[in-house]
Amino acid sequence: MKTDAFSQQNLVLRQQLTPENRTYYEAIIVYVRGRAFLKMTRSWNKVS
Repeated sequence: MKTDAFSQQNLVLRQQLTPENRTYYEAIIVYVRGRAFLKMTRSWNKVS
């Protein structure tokens, strides 16, 4: 599956979530993206 198709399918499924589940899902996304950002930042600091 290509990235665009995956993103579109994810959007459709996210819109079907209940408000409570959507809030939980979005919190998980923030956590995962934050962890990835911190990991990248740490690796950049090791190179510098």
